[in-house]
Amino acid sequence: MDGPRCRFAVDFGASSLIALAQQGTEHNSIDAVLLTHLHGAHAAIREVLFPGSHVMTPRFPVDWIEMEPGRPHPVLDLLVIPECARHTEETNPTARRIQVGDKAICYTGDTEWTDEVTRAARNTDRLIAAGARRLILTHMSREMLARAADVPEQCAYDGLVVTL
Repeated sequence: MDGPRCRFAVDFGASSLIALAQQGTEHNSIDAVLLTHLHGAHAAIREVLFPGSHVMTPRFPVDWIEMEPGRPHPVLDLLVIPECARHTEETNPTARRIQVGDKAICYTGDTEWTDEVTRAARNTDRLIAAGARRLILTHMSREMLARAADVPEQCAYDGLVVTL
């Protein structure tokens, strides 16, 4: 993702370099990586970006910052607020609310839906949720309503009954 003055990634698993190459993005152009939790599919960054880093030191600064949930943390020109998530406890799971200029996004990582995730997602411009089995778009703008029939996702409407 590109912020006003930095490029960042949320999570960086073992296949991330392949995905970057497919998008034509140079891995050295990433200024920050924000991890939601410490599972290899999300946090293989050290060995992916710095092969052999367990025996050698990178030639550029690498800062590892553990963020306390529930409070804002500046990262370059971003403001990151991690919230506790419910997943494998030993991986320190979090959802991330990220203020990018005048926009806010929430990236849930792997989690069940919790009050903390709701807090992270509240009033954001984008919600990126991992693991959802069904997506229903709601609170659509006038422009989106005009194109609702063209999107493959289910669009909510007044009176919609959702059965779980």
